[in-house]
Amino acid sequence: MADIRDIATPAVEHYRAPAEAAKDCLPGLSALRGKAAALLGQTLPLGKAESWKYTDMRRYFRSPADIAPRPDAVSREAIEPFLIPNTDRAVFVDGYYFAALSDFDGCSLDEKSVGTVADLERSGLIALNTALMRDGLSIHVEKNLSLEKPVQLLFLTSYGFAGESHSRVTVTLDANSAATVIETHAALGAGTGLTDHVVEFSVGPGAALRHVVLQQAADGINHIATRAGRLEKDAKLIGFHMATGAALSRAETVLSLAGEGAEASLSGISLMRGRQHCDVTTDISHDVPHCHSDQVFKNVVDERGRTVFQGRVYVAPDAQATDAHQLNRNLLLSRDAQADAKPELVIHADDVKCSHGATVGDLEEEALFYLRSRGVPANEARSLLIKGFAAELFEKIQNPAISARLEGVLESWLVADGKERAAA
Repeated sequence: MADIRDIATPAVEHYRAPAEAAKDCLPGLSALRGKAAALLGQTLPLGKAESWKYTDMRRYFRSPADIAPRPDAVSREAIEPFLIPNTDRAVFVDGYYFAALSDFDGCSLDEKSVGTVADLERSGLIALNTALMRDGLSIHVEKNLSLEKPVQLLFLTSYGFAGESHSRVTVTLDANSAATVIETHAALGAGTGLTDHVVEFSVGPGAALRHVVLQQAADGINHIATRAGRLEKDAKLIGFHMATGAALSRAETVLSLAGEGAEASLSGISLMRGRQHCDVTTDISHDVPHCHSDQVFKNVVDERGRTVFQGRVYVAPDAQATDAHQLNRNLLLSRDAQADAKPELVIHADDVKCSHGATVGDLEEEALFYLRSRGVPANEARSLLIKGFAAELFEKIQNPAISARLEGVLESWLVADGKERAAA
């Protein structure tokens, strides 16, 4: 195997010129960009970083793509299929914000909020995103206010996309405010390359953020998303992640429960087939006493697909009365499907209630037999059992329009699965 320096040095050099050019886009971030660019050699996941051991990006970084230019105008009709009813939307195409397609009354990227939560020195693509991002958006909800409508952040790749895109979003909720944010990642057509998204959110005292992600990136894309958050006293975060797209994807959530009484509930489901690879990684730090976190992530894997779940919970020495639980369940539909699970607890306090678990299995033969014996066709029986496996997660959404969209995605995936099996 080639020495890691044989990959790292050319990769860092590849990004030197575009990082310099990016300084003209957001001049207020020049110093931060310079620091990020200097960290690329040690943060790009090219070596033996433990948190990236299941998701190998070295093949991509041996020959990384160029930064995608701003695409031509996209019609409103083209984005219509991706819109969720009764939401305010902010639309990005190839990493660039399109105000003409957006109706969210927000603002451009607040340069003061960039880098306040996301750790540049963390192994991954945060430093790369910071050095190269061309555009972004900031959402700020003032004290004691609640957004009337959910905000849909629509990230699209253009027709025939072949390159890299780097976008940044910051979400700031002041004390006792509330908001729902939906990230939709999709494609107008086929694409190859890398999409790199970083979202930073700060949830103030007593504030509540509901955050939903639907990832349906193009089949040839490497889709990497990092979400870093900080929760203050009595703040609440409810997060849900659903993935069906991309050749290789990784969704990483890094949370600091920094105020007493903070609560984080994370859940999600990934539906993978073919040779798709999906990595869901979470890192929750209980930094103070009396905080609660709960995680339930499920995977359905068919053919030669592979899923990864890494869930780390850290409990600081003074974080007494911590309550933290995580569960990963995997449903394998073929002999070649693969699921890796690595739940982890790092506990330095005495008064805690912490648990973790993981299960891997296939469809229950008894349940299939029961349905078949009552005249339910084989494909329909499989679909019913998979729906049952996923159904409880959708109940946490508590928004009919969003739940309907997610259920529709699941239904489409199952229909495609049935057609493939019928043709086999």
